[in-house]
Amino acid sequence: MPRARYRCGVLTDPAAIAAAKRLQGRAHLRYGHLPREALTAEGWLPWHDRAGGAPARWFGARSAGGRLVAVATKIARGGDGVVEASGAAKAAGTPPEVTLGLYRAMYHDSVDRGERLWVMNVVPPVRATLERFLEGGIVVSPAVVRARDLHPSVLPGVVVHPASGLVDGFTTRIRAAGDAAQDLSRRDLLYGVAAFFDDRPGR
Repeated sequence: MPRARYRCGVLTDPAAIAAAKRLQGRAHLRYGHLPREALTAEGWLPWHDRAGGAPARWFGARSAGGRLVAVATKIARGGDGVVEASGAAKAAGTPPEVTLGLYRAMYHDSVDRGERLWVMNVVPPVRATLERFLEGGIVVSPAVVRARDLHPSVLPGVVVHPASGLVDGFTTRIRAAGDAAQDLSRRDLLYGVAAFFDDRPGR
């Protein structure tokens, strides 16, 4: 589970959100998803610069020294409690478990806001994290989607996988996946993840 030195939560300050967009841009360059010239003048992903897009709710993970090291977003998709949980990106050298801290902050935010369903498209490294830690909570489709079909600026060969997860019963389903595991260590891992998500920092 993420170490205590990382603090995760909603970003509201415009300067912090701009820094989150730059972190995403750098991460996508590092992952080989975009050519450098595709970023905006601010260093953002090109689709962040589109007019008329649905407003995003930004989340960030900060180190003990206050440095922003990982980000993600939630974007409302219609008025029936469906949100796109997307944009997960980390600074180089950030442990993958920090992504879980972001998802926990997003999960509790969704509970508070009465959101019903997460939908997302995830790149293979994020898919691996979700399948390892959030089995049952988030279901990743084996279908492969060319990312360029969603965002023309993305380089050829980059693929994503559709995924979704109901907010209600999220941790119950993770524990159920643990119960179904053949390996005791796998069960213990998933039970630990469920307990981590049930625990709300500051309460």
